[in-house]
Amino acid sequence: MRRLGIALGATVWVIGCGALFAMQSGQANPVDAPLADIKRARTLDDAALFGSAVAQLKKIDPAVAAVEQLRPIRIGSVLPVLDSKGRRKALKLALADPATRQKAQLIVGEGLLRGMPRERMRGQALLRTLSLQGNADAAISVMDYAESSGEGAVDRLELLNALPLNTSMIVERKARLIEANPEVSISPFESRDLMTNAMRLQQQEAANGDLHAMLAIANHLSASNSLEERRRAIGLYEVVMAAGSVEATVNLATLLREPQYKTFDPQRSIRLLEAAVRRGSTGAAYQVAETYRRGLGVRSDLPRAIHFYQTAAARGSAGAMYRLGLLEQLGMMGPPNPAAAAMWFARASQANSVAGRFRYGLAFLKGAGVPQDTRRGIGLIESAASQGSVKAMVYLAGAYASRSVVDRDLRRAQRWALRAVAAGSVDQDTVITAAQALASGAFADPQFARAETLLRGAMGRGGIKAQLQLGRLLLSLGGTRNEREGLALFNQAAANGDPGAIAALGALYASGNGVPVDASRSFMYYSVAARQGSAAGYRGLAVAYAAGFGVRKDILRSVHYYEMAAAQGDLRAMMLLAACHLDACTGVRRVNDAVRYITTAAEQGENDANYQLGMLMLRGEIPGGRADAVKHLLQAARAGYPPAQSEIKKLGLPDPRTEQTLDALSEMEL
Repeated sequence: MRRLGIALGATVWVIGCGALFAMQSGQANPVDAPLADIKRARTLDDAALFGSAVAQLKKIDPAVAAVEQLRPIRIGSVLPVLDSKGRRKALKLALADPATRQKAQLIVGEGLLRGMPRERMRGQALLRTLSLQGNADAAISVMDYAESSGEGAVDRLELLNALPLNTSMIVERKARLIEANPEVSISPFESRDLMTNAMRLQQQEAANGDLHAMLAIANHLSASNSLEERRRAIGLYEVVMAAGSVEATVNLATLLREPQYKTFDPQRSIRLLEAAVRRGSTGAAYQVAETYRRGLGVRSDLPRAIHFYQTAAARGSAGAMYRLGLLEQLGMMGPPNPAAAAMWFARASQANSVAGRFRYGLAFLKGAGVPQDTRRGIGLIESAASQGSVKAMVYLAGAYASRSVVDRDLRRAQRWALRAVAAGSVDQDTVITAAQALASGAFADPQFARAETLLRGAMGRGGIKAQLQLGRLLLSLGGTRNEREGLALFNQAAANGDPGAIAALGALYASGNGVPVDASRSFMYYSVAARQGSAAGYRGLAVAYAAGFGVRKDILRSVHYYEMAAAQGDLRAMMLLAACHLDACTGVRRVNDAVRYITTAAEQGENDANYQLGMLMLRGEIPGGRADAVKHLLQAARAGYPPAQSEIKKLGLPDPRTEQTLDALSEMEL
């Protein structure tokens, strides 16, 4: 073995290598070969190889063979190798042999954790008993289950303290638990002291030839920017790798593929990864695929990358399934194939890929490769968002704010926007929605300072809309300094030629929000914005001509500009134009034209439009029965529109803000 730059420590290196060479030179255990084949069969999901290896193992040690038969073929699968009769027979055999009894109990306990609530309680009790007897695997299973089931930090810490084990893994878990939950700590330095103790134990275990400890130390050193420590990590990886560790092989290959360090060796990295793939490593197959797709130190080779993605996917890699879905969607494996893409996204979602679940949800919303199903699509996207997908959170915030695919629901939009921003999203529209929620006190007391901070951050990234929103916030807060800065933000954006900013200045001078009311200046800004095609500019001119504000009153011109704004999808213009037609502003009451505009706005989730449609139906002015009228009123009421909520109350219907669904309410005898 080549000389290391600097060893982790003379004792660790000498004794660790001595233990390794002793293992290599000692008498081989006859069960090792069939156990190695069984491990490979599990990785590759090879039932034939598994069967032949178990048959060979039965001749050597029937109890050990029984333990292996009790486990599923594929790790993480709930499908057993044996039927119920065979499992009972194997379990009886394994439990009867003292050498395999604990392993059998461990398998039973872990299996019970996947069952019904009562079975999970039995499994947890069995694993806790094994943990207290010093079984480290059982202790880890209990901790993983306690964490996934939401058990409190205090209970988990009590469990760790009760364990008689004093391994580096257990001590490190305790340190990380206390670090994440400082309220359970007995001193501010407890986590640090425990981590120091864990590292000391790790070094002792490594010195005694514990390959797991060597691997843990190597993983720690490989994260360093120090060339010296990275070389020490390489040396330890080579020791563990020589003992047959696929994980060490993959980790060493990962270290060697980082181009910012002098340890960069892409050719050796790819050789190690491909060797790990041949030994059944799923993660290595995915890394090789990424290496060839992105050309990381090797020539980019998409067909070769696809081959390794398919290999990784066949072994259960959710990331590879997701990548294959994207490649099919983008037409990089032939013509774009939405059905194949949806199939890969579905498999990735089933394998707990959050990104795959998000894409699968989008496929249902768009009907891309699967039947269009808005409810199922939104459900999948909300599931992905709940599991931490920032892209899904941003999508939901936009969808609920704009009614692009679902009914408009500002509270849901704000809730998802706040979660997305908290998770690190810098999407401008999402930040603005979150800032509006904070400033309005939608879910708590108004937090103006935090809203201002968010908007300033978005503005600093070049967001004009965020700049205007910040200006509005400052003007609404009042005070000479805020008003001066708010107006300056509007003027700056307008000076850069942004038509939305120019129209916004027109609105400021029309309302007197932070500035004196000035009808002439308001009309001038609206005119400039309208010449640039701004819908807000057209709407501002329509209002000005309708009211004679800064210009001579002219209803026909007002209607003309309302129509220009409505043609661009301006919902407020549609509603004002509808009101004009209903009020016979031009001398003739045009109900059909009004309903056309109101319906279009209602389809876009405009609350007032849904309210107006409901009221017109209730009064019998347009077709539609009482049930249809109530549907529109409920939609507006559930979105928080007070007039609709009041009307629902008058009709004697349940509070629309309760958990009763719209479908259930629609089916009531009205």
